[in-house]
Amino acid sequence: MHLLRTLLPATLLLGVLPVTPARAETSRNQVIAAYVQAWSEAAPEKRRQLLEQAVVEQVQYLDPYSSAGSRKALDALIRDAHAQLPGLRGEVVGRLRQTGNAGLFEWKMYGAGGEVLFYGVDAVSFAADGRLQRIEGFFETRLQQ
Repeated sequence: MHLLRTLLPATLLLGVLPVTPARAETSRNQVIAAYVQAWSEAAPEKRRQLLEQAVVEQVQYLDPYSSAGSRKALDALIRDAHAQLPGLRGEVVGRLRQTGNAGLFEWKMYGAGGEVLFYGVDAVSFAADGRLQRIEGFFETRLQQ
């Protein structure tokens, strides 16, 4: 253990192990927040703005019930969800867990009356510009706290 405490700071300084700056983590948290806000947004223009902030143009989205291969297709999925479930809104539960360009976060979706409709975990990949390039949704799944 003593060796690890001695070597770890040195390897970080030498750049042997990658270090995620706090600013990048905040930015990724903002991307995730914009993405989940997009699922909560019924107004088309505002939703498109949020998706533009959160996902790349050719985002790959997959969940057990649907898929999309572009930002436009993802927008259509969200639009359809709002048509079926007026008042739909989501929230991030807990913190973003990440390693390299991959991340996991837990979420809940609520109906107009505040009842939990869905919950789950998204596994995501971040593009070089920090936005989401791949999103895989897992329903009825939770991360251990």
